[in-house]
Amino acid sequence: MAVQIMIGDVLQTFANMTEAGKAVSAAQAEADLRPLVDVITKDDEALSTWIINNRVALLALTKVDAATDKKLLSEHIKASGSSWLIENEARISITAPKMSATERQSKITGGIMKLAADDKDLAAFMIDHYESIREVVKPKLNEAAASGRDKYLADVAAAKLISPAHGKACRNKYSDYKKAEEEGRLDAFVANFA
Repeated sequence: MAVQIMIGDVLQTFANMTEAGKAVSAAQAEADLRPLVDVITKDDEALSTWIINNRVALLALTKVDAATDKKLLSEHIKASGSSWLIENEARISITAPKMSATERQSKITGGIMKLAADDKDLAAFMIDHYESIREVVKPKLNEAAASGRDKYLADVAAAKLISPAHGKACRNKYSDYKKAEEEGRLDAFVANFA
């Protein structure tokens, strides 16, 4: 069933509510970003529109693809044939190396040149203002998400305090661990595994 909805001053038709919702969200995101981006571009409408339309690609220039690295590590572990590695795969983690300032700038410059389709003026502006643009267009956490993230990080920090010898038992009884934490008897809970 087709859905009609006003976006801005224009009545638009969409195939379903999902598509209409996506369009409304995109329009709202653009409306929220436009004043912030206009400050950087000094109200250059075409440049502001280009930045907003390419914000995902601009953010991706400095993003580390940890999921792909983890998948590749998993494939290498399985290919190794080592039973110990395979059994302990969940405990093996990787940390992406930090890019040097030169590597990061090179990646940003190359990515912007590609996005700008060799428009040297656009590329020069984007390279000069990349950090400001990135800060403006990156997604912000709403209050509930920020609170949830903080609680999760506190849980992770608490889990790291549990000694490795007790960690597996505590993870196996996570609900009991959380209950003990809430009741303030975490020391007694951990002592049961000593």
